Amino acid sequence: MMSALQELRKQLKTSVPATASMLLHRLPWLISLSFVGAIGAKELAAAALATTLANVTGMSLSVGLSSALTTLAGQARGELLARGGGKAMMKKEPVMCGEMSPLSTSKSKPSEGDADVYYHSFESEDTYMTQQQSDDDSSTPILPLVYLYRSIFINLAFAIPIGLYWVHGIKPLLLYLGQGDELSTMTEQYLRLLVPGLWGFCINFTLTTFLQTMELAHLPAFAALCGDLLHVPMNLFFIHVVGLGWLGVGVATTIFQIIQPIVLFTYLKGTRQGRQQLLEHVGAAGIGRQSLSFWTEAKAAVSSISGICQYLTLAIPGVLSISEWWASEVCIFLSGKLRPDADVALGSMAIYQSIFNQIKGPIIWHKLLLFLSPFLSQLIVAVISEAIAMKLFKSLGLKLPLKQ
Repeated sequence: MMSALQELRKQLKTSVPATASMLLHRLPWLISLSFVGAIGAKELAAAALATTLANVTGMSLSVGLSSALTTLAGQARGELLARGGGKAMMKKEPVMCGEMSPLSTSKSKPSEGDADVYYHSFESEDTYMTQQQSDDDSSTPILPLVYLYRSIFINLAFAIPIGLYWVHGIKPLLLYLGQGDELSTMTEQYLRLLVPGLWGFCINFTLTTFLQTMELAHLPAFAALCGDLLHVPMNLFFIHVVGLGWLGVGVATTIFQIIQPIVLFTYLKGTRQGRQQLLEHVGAAGIGRQSLSFWTEAKAAVSSISGICQYLTLAIPGVLSISEWWASEVCIFLSGKLRPDADVALGSMAIYQSIFNQIKGPIIWHKLLLFLSPFLSQLIVAVISEAIAMKLFKSLGLKLPLKQ
């Protein structure tokens, strides 16, 4: 009974902050929707359609590509903890009944017999590169950070061309798909303002996934809270003070997406406490590392072709697994062909699909149930799954034997 309670506390330590982070991240979109809706119906339809296009053609790719990071960084972290004897983190966690301490902290490649008990399918040349040097050598890349920077690099490699296409203009595509000229023009204008936000979202979502895997889920929640507190003032400033009108909402949304990774990087790299937390939670402190580097890990992340291919082998199926997200765009474009009120139909469907994609749960248009409904359904499932995945891949990296 005590073991079950201890495990529950461990899961809640990640799942509760992750839930708060997801809710705080989605709240600004609903605020933006309110500001645009107060300006006009056409502006609301254009902003909702642009947001849906941003979700489907850009942000959904980042979500799918980041799915590989939990697997790779979680196992790499567990391996570092095993090599350090778990000094950095395991001393804080009681061993569960039926679990064993790592059977081997050897830096050599596992034997064929070990492969029957342990999971090493995703070991790559990165692992063996780091094992050729002493543990406390500051020139040795910290493998979880290598995977983090590789994930950011791959995400941006996809997101930058997409953003440039948005800048070039998406109006011809919208016209070809049957949307009205005025709505297509307004959607194109709004979508262009979201381009820096797309790139910020890619970095932020990758960081969020990584920090949740490292059992630092409270940090993305704090960053999202900082963005939330600034979002309403930013909307008021750009709409009324600067005079951008409804386009000011797009600028405020982009700033919200950019603020979060800035807050996270500033804390993790710019403060002593943040650097120490990162060292301990990635497992580097347990093997004698006392400082963080950037260029060593960044170079290893982008220079290994086999490592990039390894990442994509896991990430591409992750993108395909969320392909139902893309189906929503078909419904939105088809609703634009309904007569006699095509704009009303398209705006209504775009708003519905955008909210559904953001919240991922059954919606009841009541202010209280709007937040309780997703919280009590798929949102809880998502964050608990993330916590379990973090635990699983950490254990695999620690080479804990599977319980029969």
